[in-house]
Amino acid sequence: LYRLSKRDWAAAQEAKKRKAVAQSKDWYGKALRADEEHRAVEALTYYVKALESTEAYLGEPLEEFDEQGQKHFYGNEVYFRLAETLQGLNVTSEVSKRTMKQGTLQENESLDFVLINESDIPQSGLPVLIKYSEQLSRGTVFTSGESGQVTYPVPVIRTNERTQYIRARFDSERWQQEVTDNRLVRDVLEGLVKKVKETVVELEVLAPTFRVASMESNLGAPLSTPMLASAVRSVLLENGFASDTTNPDYSIHIESDTDSSGVSRNMATCYLRGQMVIKRGVEEIYRTSFHEIKGVQLNYQNAGMAAYREGVDWLTYEVLPLWVDRVRPTR
Repeated sequence: LYRLSKRDWAAAQEAKKRKAVAQSKDWYGKALRADEEHRAVEALTYYVKALESTEAYLGEPLEEFDEQGQKHFYGNEVYFRLAETLQGLNVTSEVSKRTMKQGTLQENESLDFVLINESDIPQSGLPVLIKYSEQLSRGTVFTSGESGQVTYPVPVIRTNERTQYIRARFDSERWQQEVTDNRLVRDVLEGLVKKVKETVVELEVLAPTFRVASMESNLGAPLSTPMLASAVRSVLLENGFASDTTNPDYSIHIESDTDSSGVSRNMATCYLRGQMVIKRGVEEIYRTSFHEIKGVQLNYQNAGMAAYREGVDWLTYEVLPLWVDRVRPTR
């Protein structure tokens, strides 16, 4: 059985280390060139490959001497250049605050972000994590485009919180998962990926506004207090809408009247008939008609008012909740 002497074994191990370091330096040189040319996606990959090449020696100082005889530690040098490039990445936005309407009024709204390096040069091909403050998940991951740009479609704002946030940053965790499956190298990167910069855009959330007008009559005589309009106003205010009589988001118009329908067993019957139309600007977005809302009382006047009370319940518990949930969903 052939056995190496201790000296030969040590020499073989040293040769193996030199070969690993030489391969690592080849990757390191590519990383430095990519860094100089502001190509972060390539530079970061090459830095990681430089670390992977010396995987067996990550716990060693890898001492070297330069031409002036100064000692330096190669492993640390690779690590610090990697850290400098990684932590120099930042997601920027031209705005720090945005005013938005709650609900579907702001459908198709978006925010633009740009991923840049420490020299403010856009960086493409890297993961960017964007999270809306009301989002339960970790966030949404995008890949930065050719000009470093990421366009984030703002989700429909559902809650009544008037100040909310969009947070954006380089997704270092996703990048770490994609760039290496080497457990030791991931351990080395672990501390770095938690130190990336974050950009925050504040959202000032405005309540959707409404104006309600009505022509309500009982047996042809105008009501002194419009019952249906009052019910609509109460429901919308309770659901986070705000009243605006000048320039509302939604204009609601109600026309209604009752008519008599005979007497049975000394009880008078009236039916409430009419319609409610909702417009957004000049566009009609909702219409409902009612014809058979019934009221029964001792006389027609009271029967008409009883029909109005039934109409209030119908609007409050059946019609308006469905419309509100459509334009300002809360779940």
